[in-house]
Amino acid sequence: MNDDSGTFKNLITKVDYTNVFTFGRIIQIPVDAVVDANINASVAAFNFIKKFGFEEGPDPIKDPDKLGDPKMLTFSYKYNNGGVEQKMVVNIPVLSLVTMPFLNVRKAKFDIGINILNQIKTNKTKAETLVLLGPTEGNISKRDNDTDVNKTYTNEFSTNMQASIEVESTDLPSGILQMINLFKDATNGSGKDVYILDTKQNKIQFSATQTEVSIDVFLTKDKKPIKNGLIVATVVSDTDADLHDTFSHPIRIKKGSLVGNPALGQAKALTNKKGKVTFTFSTYKINPLGKKQNGFIYFKTAKASKIAVYYHLKT
Repeated sequence: MNDDSGTFKNLITKVDYTNVFTFGRIIQIPVDAVVDANINASVAAFNFIKKFGFEEGPDPIKDPDKLGDPKMLTFSYKYNNGGVEQKMVVNIPVLSLVTMPFLNVRKAKFDIGINILNQIKTNKTKAETLVLLGPTEGNISKRDNDTDVNKTYTNEFSTNMQASIEVESTDLPSGILQMINLFKDATNGSGKDVYILDTKQNKIQFSATQTEVSIDVFLTKDKKPIKNGLIVATVVSDTDADLHDTFSHPIRIKKGSLVGNPALGQAKALTNKKGKVTFTFSTYKINPLGKKQNGFIYFKTAKASKIAVYYHLKT
């Protein structure tokens, strides 16, 4: 019996060797192409998200996969709210404004025309089928094993491959869906007053041991303090009797400049250079009525929305 190398040499003499493959390799080539196409599509989608969705990380050379902050499209506009000028600021993630290219090969069909040349042993245990992928022309010299004589056959090989590929948009990966849900929180329109009236307290309480409470109120514009801004404090109780039974002295101004004469239920003041007014409220050491009393203290200015602080008098 001839050895494998002799068989292969006698199998093909003038055929272009670049067109000769094993049968398994012929099947593997288009499948590998489909897999590589899907991989490349995923890599392209990931790079797209990095480019359009995020700023560069702190060290893009050493750690290119560490992303920076999301890219945001920010715009603002002013509007009138009950006579008060306000500003609406809207933040929209850039990535939510574009279509993300998540594609894959949904269906691939290959029609392969081949000519089987022969079957040879490439190792001791396994035989490989050689096929010719063309088109090409050539003379085949094939050894007749019965007579051990080379016989040359002239033949024309017409081989081809037809491919039909269907590409579709894929469902978004779960990680992308989670990111989009986070973007819902990041995409917002927040109303911001051009002038902001604010206090750190939203509730105060009086008792026998705490008969005096101060409230700091701030007036700012674009986060900068406003000096000489007029702020009015007004106490609202259920009845006028409750007002007089709760508070023992007119409202006092500790920081800021008093305007006019203060009363139990109202006081006016101008902010200091820090944009601040401190209003002080006093009550009796002993509750005259011996019952719980509560209400609200409203602070307002002509340039911003009013705010409210709840007050409570313990028995």
